[in-house]
Amino acid sequence: MRRLASSRLMAAASAVAMFASPPAASQQGPGPRPVCPPDLPSLAPMPAPSAESPPAPGVRVAVPFAPPLGRTLRYRAHLTSWEGPRPEINDIEFTLRFDRAASGYRMDLAFIPSEAQRESVPRAVAELAGRPVTFLVAMDASIQALDDEPAFWAALEAAFAARAAPPARAIPVEAVELMRAVRRLPDEQRLAMLAGPALQVLAAARLEAVTGERRRLTRATQTMFGRALAELTVTVTRVEADRAEISLEAAVPPERLQAMLQAVAPPEPAGAQAFSVLSSSHDERIEVSLVTGLVSHVAGRAVVEMDLGGRCIRIRQNVLVEAVEG
Repeated sequence: MRRLASSRLMAAASAVAMFASPPAASQQGPGPRPVCPPDLPSLAPMPAPSAESPPAPGVRVAVPFAPPLGRTLRYRAHLTSWEGPRPEINDIEFTLRFDRAASGYRMDLAFIPSEAQRESVPRAVAELAGRPVTFLVAMDASIQALDDEPAFWAALEAAFAARAAPPARAIPVEAVELMRAVRRLPDEQRLAMLAGPALQVLAAARLEAVTGERRRLTRATQTMFGRALAELTVTVTRVEADRAEISLEAAVPPERLQAMLQAVAPPEPAGAQAFSVLSSSHDERIEVSLVTGLVSHVAGRAVVEMDLGGRCIRIRQNVLVEAVEG
């Protein structure tokens, strides 16, 4: 059986080789729904809301999208995933830079591989990871396209084929399969997979809510397996002159998540156990600028339950993304 754990993509260029570990894809056979055991204590609780007094009710909070132009913004992401009692931990650093484009913005995304990550893959892949990848972003903060996408895939294919690093290291077959599967995805899903944790920085742009209310809406959100439409519950927990703290609770319908997994997973060997998604939940607490619309801090957790041949498998992930000053 292939591993069911999945971590976010480290970089548009090297994600598949460095971090991706896709779930298996197959159809669930008939049978009773398994009962999942209580969650393991290793799943960290969500941080408590700010200790300050809650905001006065009835205040409308509208998050803009006006990113600063020509500045390099640096972020750090800490991702912890469990499919059993032992966690898999990934630390990622990346930069963003915004410039105006004809119908929105150009967003340059560059990942900063650690020394350990540089040593674990061929040199050509590590070098490609650090090069900026340019996305075209609309005025509503949605990613519309990857600038010169054919050249991006050509460079990635060439890097995967390279064996220049001493000693030479082969790219795992599963990584190559996943790269090709991502390339075949529909535009929105493919771009979301390539942007990876950078989407967390855009997560609250153009969001509106009223203090003292729990607003419910349908909106695309980032899950541990990519971007998907989710039923969101939005609560404003703190408001200051130039920033707000917002709590987001998201639920993705199981059939939607199932389709996402099947789209990116390589074919499962004959005789492998079938799986189906039973449920998913995702909640975050974010701090967002009311001037730029960019998130400066997000702490989130996600839980996905699957039926694997009559046995419950629970995948858990904690996410921490924060802006780095300077």
